[in-house]
Amino acid sequence: MTQQNMTQRRGAIAGIPVAYLAIWAAIIAVAAILPAIPLVGGGTFGGQEFILALPGVLFGPLGGLVAAAVGSFIASLIAPATAYFGLLTFYVAAIAALTAGLLMKNTRSARFWVLVLYIVGALAWPLVPAFSSIGAYVYAKFAYWPMHATGLLGIWASPWAVKQIRTFDPKRVPQGMAVISWTAYMVNHLWLSLGYSYLYPEGPDQWVFAFMSGIVPGQRIVLTLVSAIIGSALVIALHRAGIRFPDDSGSALAEEDEEVTDVA
Repeated sequence: MTQQNMTQRRGAIAGIPVAYLAIWAAIIAVAAILPAIPLVGGGTFGGQEFILALPGVLFGPLGGLVAAAVGSFIASLIAPATAYFGLLTFYVAAIAALTAGLLMKNTRSARFWVLVLYIVGALAWPLVPAFSSIGAYVYAKFAYWPMHATGLLGIWASPWAVKQIRTFDPKRVPQGMAVISWTAYMVNHLWLSLGYSYLYPEGPDQWVFAFMSGIVPGQRIVLTLVSAIIGSALVIALHRAGIRFPDDSGSALAEEDEEVTDVA
């Protein structure tokens, strides 16, 4: 099998060929046209929501952020029904991909920045006046924060999850993908909540109902399961096809996967 080394190619972002990022951006944009999922309180989720964490896993934090942001921005133009924040919807996708990519980098500094993203979102929702009309009420009712808190467990467990993904074992990769995806969706949901609270500050009781009824936790579980299934298939298939990226890219397909087998 010929290994396709992307390290020396021109036209790359953080070692990831722009062509790969463009293809993934197109996938996200087209997925937005697929049947949408209605949201409590208004708005819809498009099909792209199931794959927002995957660019970070495949391309690392910077490449994943670019692919997700560009794809989501295009999606807001061609599928406005799923662009719940209009042209600014891309920031939600960018945060999910960035979170997943930083966790895949598997360094203390990368996990620190994920923790910063988490803490800023978690504190801003109940404390910052622009968002607190919803966030403070929701948290006071013991809604959402128990779910969001699992994101901290995901950050803690991410080194184990990355190890599972980089075995490329069909039985272990989905376990790691589930942890990375869930954590990315928790950070993503915190920042999604900020946008919704600012733009649509009415009806905090709907937020509490959506959590207590299991609707929102159920949505996040489904998003995570689909992301883990699709992501696992892609990572294993691309690895078997010989696709490799630079060892500092943060990608699941980084070259170091092949080079550190003797390290205890």
